[in-house]
Amino acid sequence: MMSVFLSARPAAAFALAACGAVLLASIPTAAAAAAETAQRVAPPATSAEAASGTRPAGTSSAMRSVALSTPSAPSAPSAPSAAPSDPDPADRFAVFTSASAAAAIARPGPSRQAIYTAAPTSDRIVKSRAMGEYRIRVAVPTTPPPAEGYPVVYVLDGDDYFNPGVKLADHLIRTSNGAMTPGIIVGVGYPGDSRRSYDYLPASPVSPDVERRPDGRPIIDDVYGGADHFLDFLEKELKPQIQASYRIDAQRQALYGHSYGGLLAVHAMFTRPDMFQTYLLSSPSLGWNGRYVLTEEPGFNAKVKSGTHRISTVVTVGEFEQALSPEQLRAPDAAERAARAARRRSVDSDRDLSARLDALAPDRLRSKFRVFPGEVHGTVALPAFAYGLPTAFAAQH
Repeated sequence: MMSVFLSARPAAAFALAACGAVLLASIPTAAAAAAETAQRVAPPATSAEAASGTRPAGTSSAMRSVALSTPSAPSAPSAPSAAPSDPDPADRFAVFTSASAAAAIARPGPSRQAIYTAAPTSDRIVKSRAMGEYRIRVAVPTTPPPAEGYPVVYVLDGDDYFNPGVKLADHLIRTSNGAMTPGIIVGVGYPGDSRRSYDYLPASPVSPDVERRPDGRPIIDDVYGGADHFLDFLEKELKPQIQASYRIDAQRQALYGHSYGGLLAVHAMFTRPDMFQTYLLSSPSLGWNGRYVLTEEPGFNAKVKSGTHRISTVVTVGEFEQALSPEQLRAPDAAERAARAARRRSVDSDRDLSARLDALAPDRLRSKFRVFPGEVHGTVALPAFAYGLPTAFAAQH
């Protein structure tokens, strides 16, 4: 297992991290990410979420529903020009918190062919048989697919991470000097208010070890428990539609999730290890409900040891998820927040999970782990995506 640190400037808010985009070894970045994401901010946290450190779930709103249509085949322009050699494309970026700096570097170089078009290849409202409506955005490379088809990454919280994720992917692929294969990116979001707490959290009784407020009330979401129904939607409805619509490599599918999305990805891996081949786990909320998801780990271990599963995981976390950042230390409730962060041990828990995964079946299951200095829970999602994507889209030689 690899445990390393990536130099990054501290980030203070999700919006700044999103508009910050990337700077790759002084090469111009992908266009429009900064301007587009600078206008997006995470929804305000409810009082319950302020205690739990996660984003809120809302209620669904009725919208029209259309089928995911098969788009016309993408054109096949000339291959992108090679970038200077670099052994690890995941390491070639630094996080910026300045919107002006991001805008200055977000203009594409004139000699570099974009991997993805400015607008999604497909942007549809898909009605699930049992789970309501989802907004599904798909980015298909402009380059032809490999003989075996494109790799695919499904991005949870697609309303927040699809657009900046596509820009990051475009730049990483174009400057990877052939180390990455262009792949399809599928953003899974909502046409209205988010239902992520219900969709991403597994059904489970309230644990006696659940975190509690000073008055003794449990810190747990009012509505949760739909994780397996949501995974059924991904596995039985959405993935077949994507496979029918695009030429993909069914053996190279990845799931990216941050926070509750990361928790869902862990739950999916533990209970359905064949569902994806790569799991990108950004600050997974392992401490939710008394660490319930870790009770599923022994069953996963038995399946891996007795089976032929080949799985890659990338586990990432921000430095200031187990201790407070300098800015957080100035908050009126700093003492309470510091105690909560210390109890959760997010950095240690994520490191330990990655180590256990890496040791489980070294010939078939590999795990990478990275802490991002200066990052807090809300700002680490995009650096984590950029670090994990080269594993999901690694070139096959």
